Amino acid sequence: MDPLRTTIKMSLFAAGLLLVCGLAGCRRSTTVTAPDGTQVKVTQKGKQSDVTIQGATGEKVQISGSEEGVEMPKDFPSDVPIYPGAKVLMAMDLGKAHNLQLRCPDERAKVAAFFKEKMKENGWSSEGTIDTPQLVMVHGKKGDRSLSVSVTSDDNGTMANVTVAEDK
Repeated sequence: MDPLRTTIKMSLFAAGLLLVCGLAGCRRSTTVTAPDGTQVKVTQKGKQSDVTIQGATGEKVQISGSEEGVEMPKDFPSDVPIYPGAKVLMAMDLGKAHNLQLRCPDERAKVAAFFKEKMKENGWSSEGTIDTPQLVMVHGKKGDRSLSVSVTSDDNGTMANVTVAEDK
């Protein structure tokens, strides 16, 4: 099976587990093994949920999420900009890719402008921008990596989704 497809399926499964665990109020760690040998471990730590998926062939996905905020992954690339004062609500480590869900303290246009400016300052080439009344998406490349940032706003504030991945 295609590794990207496997990673996407594992990520969606894990996100579903995070949601179920959060709604059910899990208070402990649970591990489930799928028929193909994939192991999924869900751990609830107070208001934070952590999911680790270990594939039968060794691939690993780690996801942490909490409305209170989670720590920035230690191996998150330092050349990827993070909005000042943003709270990391979810962090995914997909091996050759990282994804962050950020709650930002400022309006969508200001957050999007920050990412455009800092990506350029940090050596990311601009590969395209989409700017609509609901969403701003910025895509860049640097070496063998791609960076995508989408910024949206709603009644709860401004959210930024930051994804950096190695290209094949």
